[in-house]
Amino acid sequence: MSEQQYLPYSQIIHSSTESWGPDSIFGHVLTYLLVILPLAWIALKSMVSKSPLFPPPSAPVARGSAAR
Repeated sequence: MSEQQYLPYSQIIHSSTESWGPDSIFGHVLTYLLVILPLAWIALKSMVSKSPLFPPPSAPVARGSAAR
């Protein structure tokens, strides 16, 4: 809303928060971390854990085939 000048003191608010935007160094670092950290976690877990990372789905249960 500060970019559209809807707020009082919009220019001050916009200029003080612009360094936290997506085009700043902070925005780039955050974006890369949001991709790298989950991938690193999956890689580490798959190397360390003996259980499968993604367990196979269980067999579907047939409905209505139970003995009466």
